[in-house]
Amino acid sequence: MNYHGTSMRIMSLPRLSCRILASVILLANYSIAARAGAEHHTPEIPKTWDDVALKDWPTPIAGLNVRPTHISAKEYYALPVENLRTYPVYFPGREPEGYWDMLQHIGPQPLIDPEKLKSREDWIEAGRKVFDEADQLHERVLDPQLIAAARSAETFNQAHTLPLPDGTLYFLRWVPTRQGVALSLGNCSICHLQYLQDGTRIPGAPSFPGVARGPQLRNPLLGPIHDASRVLSGDPPFIMGPEPLGMWLNQAYGVPWLKDDILARLKTSTMATPVPPCSPAPPPGKRSK
Repeated sequence: MNYHGTSMRIMSLPRLSCRILASVILLANYSIAARAGAEHHTPEIPKTWDDVALKDWPTPIAGLNVRPTHISAKEYYALPVENLRTYPVYFPGREPEGYWDMLQHIGPQPLIDPEKLKSREDWIEAGRKVFDEADQLHERVLDPQLIAAARSAETFNQAHTLPLPDGTLYFLRWVPTRQGVALSLGNCSICHLQYLQDGTRIPGAPSFPGVARGPQLRNPLLGPIHDASRVLSGDPPFIMGPEPLGMWLNQAYGVPWLKDDILARLKTSTMATPVPPCSPAPPPGKRSK
């Protein structure tokens, strides 16, 4: 599919590289489970990206009757694996003493060290770390204003955001990089870790069911981080260019191969005059597509 295909092959690579790491860890856990009695585990990681198996996996595009294409297995396995440790963002006033200074000096650290994973328990713990700490690497921002906002109580008080029981903020992560400490968003845990209103964690459960929505889930920096990273909510696999918002929406959700595309009006949408179908937040557990 030429309209979106080219963008997906180029722009979706950052998100894929972070998910590669998570997939490797999770699949490794399954492959070694049957060998729990062995002293040293060497996981046999199966092939997870297969050109033949993926050939007829996507649903054909309405109006074209052709299937969108993916990057090839060769390109997929050539992607660099991202492996940077991240750290929680605390509600202002709840940081441990010396925490921010530590982040300024610790520098980039590996999220996991595969060479040190010897036992089944080691791999399980590594999988937990990836689930909890992996971030959206294509949404790391070094903008001083956003970083200052993440450290200002006013930012979260205005949104009536509350911290989690341990004083941290849901969604947000600090990432020490070679360029400095970046602000980022969680990856796996941003959608698949549910916090009940009493603070109970339920890993694997959807993050946004109606019963669990509460002040801990309000993230006033989500939109600004999206804007700074040039991405849209709803996870369209694109990093956008310098075009206005309306063109972003049209590129992400339009269907220009249809003669009378009703979504063509997205092109003229602005922040001040959003198109009605794009305005409401989707119901819990759903995405705009």
